[in-house]
Amino acid sequence: MSRQRISHEKSETHSDVIAAIITPPGEGGLGALRVAGAGSLELCGPLLGWQTTHPESFHMRLTTCVHPQSGDALDEVMAVWMPAGKSYTGDEQVEIFTHGGRITLKNILHALFYAGARPAEPGEFTRRAFLAGRIDLSEAEAVAEIISAKSDFAYRAARDNLFGKTSALVDGLRTQVTRLAAFLEANVDFPEEDIETEDYREVTELCRESQDTLKRLIDSYSGGKIIRDGFKVALCGAPNSGKSSLFNALLKTHRALVSKTPGTTRDYISEWIQIGDIAVELSDTAGLRDDAEEIEAAGQEFARHIAEQSDLALWLIDVSETDWSQNLSKSFAANLDHCILIANKTDLLDKTKLPGLGQLAQKHFPRKKLVPISCKTGAGLDALESALEKEINLRLPDQTDAYIVTSERHKQKFSEARAALDKVASGLSNNASPELIAFDVRQALNALDEITGKVYTEDLLDIIFANFCVGK
Repeated sequence: MSRQRISHEKSETHSDVIAAIITPPGEGGLGALRVAGAGSLELCGPLLGWQTTHPESFHMRLTTCVHPQSGDALDEVMAVWMPAGKSYTGDEQVEIFTHGGRITLKNILHALFYAGARPAEPGEFTRRAFLAGRIDLSEAEAVAEIISAKSDFAYRAARDNLFGKTSALVDGLRTQVTRLAAFLEANVDFPEEDIETEDYREVTELCRESQDTLKRLIDSYSGGKIIRDGFKVALCGAPNSGKSSLFNALLKTHRALVSKTPGTTRDYISEWIQIGDIAVELSDTAGLRDDAEEIEAAGQEFARHIAEQSDLALWLIDVSETDWSQNLSKSFAANLDHCILIANKTDLLDKTKLPGLGQLAQKHFPRKKLVPISCKTGAGLDALESALEKEINLRLPDQTDAYIVTSERHKQKFSEARAALDKVASGLSNNASPELIAFDVRQALNALDEITGKVYTEDLLDIIFANFCVGK
């Protein structure tokens, strides 16, 4: 529905022909290039042997790709032509599928440039699709999100938005606010007519419903951000507490260097794992101690920053040290609220002392959970992963909700719409001038329209599509 509506409003076509490789770098069975813009077929004809025969649209053809100047064969390829209005970009478009490999793709791309195409800018293909009215702006943003999705949950959210879930939601909200605007505009046009009490109640209730919907959407972003960007976990603690060993254990591979020498980790290392449906970014940080030399101290500054910015810090403790609780009381961990204490090296303790760990932690750190583990034997790692999953689920929004905001830009626009409707509600209750209230309603509509791109600026498009890769 949104695609059809937008297509009536925009029908931009582009005379300049752009080209780019649209498959990731590296070797593979297939590579692909996209050429888009008015005249794509004419430009590609000499390369693909299509000068004399006009290819049937959407008919994949086997041919030899040659350089238009030298006539040298570059590769045996499959190619397809798509007419304007029926392609990804909405422009006339040719796609060429080659054998995978950087050199093959580079040579064909340079041949296209020689023939007159220019290099596509980041996100330019999708930007053209938006400007042609094939997709709206929220659907265009979903293209980048589906490519960068790090978990099944993030993929599903991006997929739903690509198929118009955000558009449908904004359309529904816009319909409600437009009804509100119509009531107020009528009041401005016919001020001599008294407002029916029932009409006033209806419009006030309509405003309240829209405010409540917007509040729920705004509140969902804290969890939606985790869905999109992943859950960030920092491994922190004193040198030799077992941070790198735990990092390797959670990754189930040997990634970080483990050494008995204090200060081995001077920079931080980050890797991704999946817990439940959420991507988790693990960061192994430098050990924190007071007597670090200059380079190690720089790494410790990184460690503190990462711990503060993380969604959760796992603070490792070497519980084989008898004074671990006193050292912890003086440490950076004491002031970290989003922190789980990890009692490592329990294999070095007498089993009778294990219950005392929890009691000691409760006494000195009553607001912090303690999980006993042994990176050496693997004991407690399953319990730690369960604790991690529980912490993640506590931060997630209700997954039965019809919609969760995952875009910071959308959250900002929903916030602007809510602020405008708050003013509307205040104006209605205080019998403010209908003209002033109507202005605030229009502000709410403009904020909603910026989400789908009914209202946009070139600067906004530049910001959004700059985050896309070349070829998308």
